Amino acid sequence: MSIMKTLICIIGLVAEPRFIWPNLKKHVVGVLGADVCMATARGHLPSDEFDLKYAFEYDEEYGDLHGAYDFMRECENGKEWRDLKVIGDNWLRPLGNIEEGTGGITLFYKWFLWKNLKEHNLLNEYDQFVITRGDYLHVADIIQPVKDRILIPGYEFHGGMCDRMAIVPQEYISQFLRLGTSIVLEPEKLLETYNKQGWPHIRIRKGWNGETFTCIMVMNAGLGNKTSFYKPTMFTASTNPPPGRFHHTMYCGIHKCYLRYRNEYRCVMDNIKNGDCNFIYINYNINWSYIDPESNQVVGKIS
Repeated sequence: MSIMKTLICIIGLVAEPRFIWPNLKKHVVGVLGADVCMATARGHLPSDEFDLKYAFEYDEEYGDLHGAYDFMRECENGKEWRDLKVIGDNWLRPLGNIEEGTGGITLFYKWFLWKNLKEHNLLNEYDQFVITRGDYLHVADIIQPVKDRILIPGYEFHGGMCDRMAIVPQEYISQFLRLGTSIVLEPEKLLETYNKQGWPHIRIRKGWNGETFTCIMVMNAGLGNKTSFYKPTMFTASTNPPPGRFHHTMYCGIHKCYLRYRNEYRCVMDNIKNGDCNFIYINYNINWSYIDPESNQVVGKIS
């Protein structure tokens, strides 16, 4: 059990709580002796399965985040953000059509989580915050938090860094959760950054995804030298086939589930097989153009 007081923060939907919770409880909550909270759309809280200490619900139309960003703008006394839609790919989506991507859901709910943690005076109550999604299947014990480091899973780079999970010390939690506020506070600066195309991790595909945007904002916020990558122990999974846009899925007989990202699963299984789960990379190189041979996607690879 961790000696640091930790809050597990689940953002977004938990489609299959009875499938996800037992492993989350065993390999994360129990290992860290943590409390659990969730930030999600109203009406989507798990009924009895999750032992939630805090629950924060937002009234949204799932599938269209126009209203969510407008809400962020109002709360932050921000600016009109819609000109940013010229930056393609899925970093802001969904904006009316969920089949076009969901990168913006994670982005918005990080900010919504911060808003509620602040309003409930919880930002100083915990030493560490584990920001995660509700569709991760944890198959080995989570890494122990590091006092002064943001820890990011060392896989699924997709032109930036994984935006689905992070372990963040109290010192950096507000900065990290508020990375998305640049959408409404500095939209002109974001457009300028995009048009420069000077970032070393820019994607081959035109536009940004959640991973690219997260990487750029982490660097802009001065958190790059406070961030480390580690070998993760979880992968996204479901007992039912994922939506049609995830056409590279496969069924895993070992864990009796469908894998959303094959490369993600292989990385975790290799970590377990090699006995180096949760290893923190010190000196490393990232091959940003590495293509997963099965899905033919540019996922990146660390070594």
